[in-house]
Amino acid sequence: MDPKWQKIGVGLQFLSVLVAAAGFYILIGTLEANTSSVQATVENGIINQVTALDRLLLDKPKLYPYFYESREPATADSLQARVAAQLFADVLDVVSIQNSRFGAQWENPEAWDSWAVDMLTHSPVLRRFVREHQTWYGHRLLAHLRTAEGRLQSR
Repeated sequence: MDPKWQKIGVGLQFLSVLVAAAGFYILIGTLEANTSSVQATVENGIINQVTALDRLLLDKPKLYPYFYESREPATADSLQARVAAQLFADVLDVVSIQNSRFGAQWENPEAWDSWAVDMLTHSPVLRRFVREHQTWYGHRLLAHLRTAEGRLQSR
C-alpha cells in the first residue's frame, strides 16, 4: 500500500478517535445536565407538597395541634384530622422515597428524615393513620413510624 494512503488512513483513524472522544464527553455532560434537571424537578415537587401542607394548616389552623402538639383530635374535628393525616402521610412517604433515591445529591438529607420522625412523634392521628394503612406506604415511612413510636415509649 502506498505510504501516502497509509498516512491518510492513520489520520482518519485518529480523527475518528477524536470524534468518539468528543461524543463521549458530550454524552457525559448531557447525563449530568439530565441528572441535575431530575433532581431540581424532584426537589420542586417536594417543596410544592410541603407548601400544600403548610397551606392546609393556614386554612384550617384548628388542625395544627393535632400534628405539632401531640393532641388527639376533638370529636368535631376527627374527620378533618383523618383526611389531613392522610395528606401528611402521603407527603411524608413521597419525601422518604425521594430522599432514599436522591438524598446523596441533597444538601441535608437527614433533615427530611428528622422531619418525618418528628411529625410522626408529635401527631397521634398521623401515627394511627399510617399504622392502620401500612400497606399503602413504603418501608422508609414505616421505619420512621417505628422510630417515632420508640421515642414515645422511652419517654
